[in-house]
Amino acid sequence: MNAIVQAETGTPFSVVYNQYGGNYSIRASSTFPIQQPHSVSGQWVRNTFFQPPAGQEGNVGRNALFGPGFVTGDVSIFKTLALTERLKTELRAESFNITNTPQFTNPDNNPSNATFGQIQGTRQSSERQLQMAVRFLF
Repeated sequence: MNAIVQAETGTPFSVVYNQYGGNYSIRASSTFPIQQPHSVSGQWVRNTFFQPPAGQEGNVGRNALFGPGFVTGDVSIFKTLALTERLKTELRAESFNITNTPQFTNPDNNPSNATFGQIQGTRQSSERQLQMAVRFLF
């Protein structure tokens, strides 16, 4: 039997405003200390702390904020059976994200959007996955 537990902090992201039709983006400015309410169902970051910079890069640092972190666990079970002296078979069962804990993406990082600060989805292939296999050894 094998078990793996993985815990990660959130992925960093920058708050940016799109410029020139979305082909270029510049970091936002802030005059307040940035507070994150950290609500997955509501606002992860509030829009009230940010304002568009005056034609140059803002004072909010690159990757200054962090998205939601996650904890996940994987479990696998193996059993080897001897068919003959030379032939063996291995039965395997594996489960990824055994607790089926959602792993959310970073929130929308453009304060110009109506969905700014909201988390819109989960990470790709983050749902629970089960697989079974048979392996022949000779």
